[in-house]
Amino acid sequence: MQKSFLLKCIENEKKRYFIYKIFHYVRFFGRIRKKGGDNMKKFWVAFILMFALLPGVASAQVKIENTTIKRVYYDPEEKGYFLETAGDVNGATWSFGLFYANKENKALTKSLQQSLFNQKVKVTYEDHNNKDYEKWEMLEFVLND
Repeated sequence: MQKSFLLKCIENEKKRYFIYKIFHYVRFFGRIRKKGGDNMKKFWVAFILMFALLPGVASAQVKIENTTIKRVYYDPEEKGYFLETAGDVNGATWSFGLFYANKENKALTKSLQQSLFNQKVKVTYEDHNNKDYEKWEMLEFVLND
C-alpha cells in the first residue's frame, strides 16, 4: 500500500526532529567538557541518549481504519456541517467537519445525506499508544470510490 503525502511528511518531520535532538545533545555535552576532551565519551553519551529518546519517538503509531459514513448533519453550536462514521466495536465514531455555515439549509443537508450515506471512508490516525479514543489524532479522512 502506498503512503499518502501527508503521512510521509509527518514521518519525515519526526525523523528530522529526532536527528536534531541527537546532534543538539552531542553539541551540548561537547561544550560542557573542556577542550581536548575525548570524542569517544561524547559518542557514548549521544548513543545512550538516542536510545533513551527512542521510545518517545516510536510511541505514536499510525493506524488506518476503514469505515462508512452513517450521517451528515448540521451542528448549530459549531455552525457547520459534519460527517459522522459508523461506530467501531466500542461504539466510537469519527466526525469530520465539511464546511461552516451560519444556518442550516434543509435541502443541502438532505442532499449531502443522500449522496454521502454509506460511502466508504479510510481514516488514518495516530493512537499515541493510548486506548482512550478521545486522545487519538486524525491525520487523514479519505473517501474511497
